[in-house]
Amino acid sequence: MAGEATLKVVLREVEESDIVAFYEHQLDPQAAAMGAYEPRGLEELTARWHRMVVNPTITARAITVDNQTVGHVVSWIEDDGHRELGYLVASAFWGRGIATAAVRDMLKIVTDRPIEAWIAPTNAASIRVVERNGFSFVREDGEYQIFRLV
Repeated sequence: MAGEATLKVVLREVEESDIVAFYEHQLDPQAAAMGAYEPRGLEELTARWHRMVVNPTITARAITVDNQTVGHVVSWIEDDGHRELGYLVASAFWGRGIATAAVRDMLKIVTDRPIEAWIAPTNAASIRVVERNGFSFVREDGEYQIFRLV
């Protein structure tokens, strides 16, 4: 992808200072609409991240470019035992191959398969990200399309 080769996308452990960046990223109305989610308050989001980073069934990484936190990628195990993957990149960094590279690198860290990504059908960019990383459309479930990598 154009642009991806020129950016150094790095996944690293989540640090306390990342949470404020994650909070700001998820407040973006365009990102919330694309991801079909409701933004959380800072207190709620901070508590959630504190629970996630200590949970052994969750793998969470900050996405950085030039040492700047531009998003996050997370994989977790749902109550029914299946593994999922989710990510958010700040809208100012969309269209540069960052999400594609971050998902690719996360799939090297989290090697459990199958793994699913639930994506709003209107989010064509996210659909391309997972398809470029080998996911295939499986089914629709409510307001999401489910893609799976086996």
